[in-house]
Amino acid sequence: MTDRERVRIRLAGGTPDRVPFLAFSELVPEDIWERELRDLGMGLITHVSSVAPEVGDVEVRHVRAGAIHTAELATPRGTLTARYRTDRPRISGSGEVQTEWYVKEPGDYAPMIWALDHTVFRVDGRAFHETRERLGGHGVTHTWCDEPPYMGLQYLLGWENWVLHQVDHPGHFRELMDAYGRMQDRRLEAQLEAPERDLINLGNLSGNYGPRQYAEFTRPYFERHAPRFRELGCSVTIHADALNLKQHAALLPGAGVNVIEAFTPPPVGNLSVGEARAAWGPGVTLHVNVPETLFHSGYDVTFAWTRDLLAADPCPNKFLSFTEVGLLGVEGAMREVFLAGTRAVLDALREHPYPR
Repeated sequence: MTDRERVRIRLAGGTPDRVPFLAFSELVPEDIWERELRDLGMGLITHVSSVAPEVGDVEVRHVRAGAIHTAELATPRGTLTARYRTDRPRISGSGEVQTEWYVKEPGDYAPMIWALDHTVFRVDGRAFHETRERLGGHGVTHTWCDEPPYMGLQYLLGWENWVLHQVDHPGHFRELMDAYGRMQDRRLEAQLEAPERDLINLGNLSGNYGPRQYAEFTRPYFERHAPRFRELGCSVTIHADALNLKQHAALLPGAGVNVIEAFTPPPVGNLSVGEARAAWGPGVTLHVNVPETLFHSGYDVTFAWTRDLLAADPCPNKFLSFTEVGLLGVEGAMREVFLAGTRAVLDALREHPYPR
């Protein structure tokens, strides 16, 4: 049985031969996966989207000078600037680290709203079909559909201004959030026409805002959009990498969401797999992020952690994964530490299959 078959059986309500282990493909270098991990039973989750944005009446300019990449959005309402460091390849999957965001002051809101309101989306399934063929039986696709507006504004303002402007400029903040919501409505209408049917991610519960804000701003967004994708046979995920997930547990998953993705139990997160199952029930798939900090304690500790996790949640509705760190940027002697930890997880899953 392949990992794709295991996940598809599980998401359809069946019980595969064992718990699958699939890592986001950008977190495991392809040569390591092919040489070390594929034959041991690790599959891949590969990001792909058939929906692409197009911005009308906005000129996008890119200037690169030394280690600085400057991006400009020139709109009829004004020009916005963001900047990125390009000399940090080992700590960023894109090779860049953002240092400046588009919206810095009240005058930046009008051009940003213009840009959002003039963003349209087209559907082109070629990349999806190529990815699906390349994966074969070794994995599933994952489609990130951007963010709910409240979370999405962090990508436009940066974390510090996102916090301050909610208090200092609440009217501007709300107008921008409304524009982001209009843009997302158009994106998700296009996504409903796209060919992706595996994992559809509607956004993040990142842990940098509290349960009150989640209940007010974010959960209604998930509940409005998720059921439509479920009707198409998709699995709908929330990327819930909040380390204080226990404080949010009573609010999850919400209507239509059937996968809690990037759920990280102790020793990193504060919600155990048993507590999660008790809160969310057997109908929710736990997409468990293996906390890579375990690997520093060695093979035996990682094997025991995996075995104990399986025992704490006998419900088959889960799969294990790397969703946050994985082998991204791991080099030298540390690579073998991480590989040994990964082998420990795979060995534990093979040695403790589901009862047949």
